[in-house]
Amino acid sequence: MTAYGNATDCIYTIIQTPLQSLTGNLPAFIIIILIAQLLWFFGIHGSMTVLPILFPIWLSYIGDNTAAMAAGKAIPHVLNIGLWDLANLGGSGATIGLVILMFFKAKSEQYKSFGKLTLPCGIFSVNEPVIFGLPVILNPIVISLFFVQLFWFV
Repeated sequence: MTAYGNATDCIYTIIQTPLQSLTGNLPAFIIIILIAQLLWFFGIHGSMTVLPILFPIWLSYIGDNTAAMAAGKAIPHVLNIGLWDLANLGGSGATIGLVILMFFKAKSEQYKSFGKLTLPCGIFSVNEPVIFGLPVILNPIVISLFFVQLFWFV
């Protein structure tokens, strides 16, 4: 009895279409990544908070990308789950750089041994030992470095 016809069309029109326009451009994609990383400061798993919203949209992109590739056309949705995985290299907290620095350059024996312990985890994109093992959560120095990097990037 509505203009949508059925519940699926209603959800698609009201929720999915605006979200697809948000995930389809680079500035919004970068903002989503920054939000996910910022949530780590508060002890919230950033990717597991953001991905349930984005994953259904990116799943629909797979069909569009596959059809375009089969037709020999350019891929329409470059910003997808593959780029998300690349942006979160070393885990969803992106701590692989910190782990490598601890492994090779730490002056403290404690951090050097912690780097040796967490390097295999970081290589396989498991960063929880670093996030929860080092004082990263609710650490004002780490959040200030986050904003310094953010403004340096912008």
